[in-house]
Amino acid sequence: MPRPHPTSFQGAGYAILIAGPTFMIALTLDMICRQPSVPATWTVGTLIYASLILLFALTFGPLVACIPIMTGTVTMQWLVSRANLCTSRPAWLAAGLAMGTGLAIVIKAAAESAELSFALIATSGISGWLAYTPE
Repeated sequence: MPRPHPTSFQGAGYAILIAGPTFMIALTLDMICRQPSVPATWTVGTLIYASLILLFALTFGPLVACIPIMTGTVTMQWLVSRANLCTSRPAWLAAGLAMGTGLAIVIKAAAESAELSFALIATSGISGWLAYTPE
């Protein structure tokens, strides 16, 4: 089974770059799915606002996501050197989901906002999946 390269942070770079837009898309989809009786109307103005929000998330999202993703990547690379169980993408996905769940509990997002906690956990899982870089 391929192991992550111990000094490669290419996957973490991709995860950091895409974390902001992923968070906003997950948050929006969760809000839309929680209100199925309200029809989603898409106009040109809506698409322009959505584009601006995604651009804002792409600009400032990496600033927020850099430290947690690098912490998770370094931790998982350390675990890979000690346990063969951590050498697969699903293990990195599970680690990302666990880190996102823990963070949602610590900041009390799970109790106060289901939409925010879903977006945080989904973004963390996708970031964990992307941070895996095989040799």
